[in-house]
Amino acid sequence: MDAAALHDAFDGYTRFDQFEENLGISSSLLTSRLRQLVASGILERRQYQTKPTRHEYVLTELGRSLRPVIVVSQRGATRACHRRGEA
Repeated sequence: MDAAALHDAFDGYTRFDQFEENLGISSSLLTSRLRQLVASGILERRQYQTKPTRHEYVLTELGRSLRPVIVVSQRGATRACHRRGEA
C-alpha cells in the first residue's frame, strides 16, 4: 500500500498531475502505485474527460475505511522521529 498517495487522496487529490506534483515522483512510478491501489480496491479509476482521455482516482469505501490506520501510522512515525531527533 502506498501511504503517501493514499494520504493525498484523503486530502482530496484525485487527478494524476496533482498526485505527481505533490509526491515528486516519476510518472511511471506513480502509474504503478495508482494501479496497485486500484487493483487492491482502495481507489477507483474514473474517466472524467474524453478528448484527450483523462482519469481521476477516487477513494472507494474500503479506501475511506483506511483513514484511521494511516493517521495512527503517521502519528507513530512522527513520534519516533522526534525521539531520534529527526523531526
